[in-house]
Amino acid sequence: MKGLAPGYRSAELIRFASLSGYTIIGGFTKLLQYFIRNYKPDDIMSYADRDWSLGKAYEQSGFKLTDITPPAEIWLKLDTLVRRFPHRLAIEFVNGKPDVAAEEYAKVYNTGNLKYILYL
Repeated sequence: MKGLAPGYRSAELIRFASLSGYTIIGGFTKLLQYFIRNYKPDDIMSYADRDWSLGKAYEQSGFKLTDITPPAEIWLKLDTLVRRFPHRLAIEFVNGKPDVAAEEYAKVYNTGNLKYILYL
């Protein structure tokens, strides 16, 4: 990370998930403790997708809310309901619309993300 001391170790938690229908009591905290003990980061950053989360697990684990990102443009393929960010589509855009049967896609927006950092 630019602007931080040499040797500063920052980690990113990209995804925490569990099998649908199962709850692991303290699973998030246990995962964090294991990672911190073994990798010794100076901070851990993560995002909570506002479509699915209020970020409570982060707050309960000591993370601080540092930013709220704006809603992002997403293209929804109507026949499969698969969501894609514009940079992940393998199609060309003309005047802001897909240059393939435009009726196959709908532009929607998510509700943004909550950015959290756990300073250690």
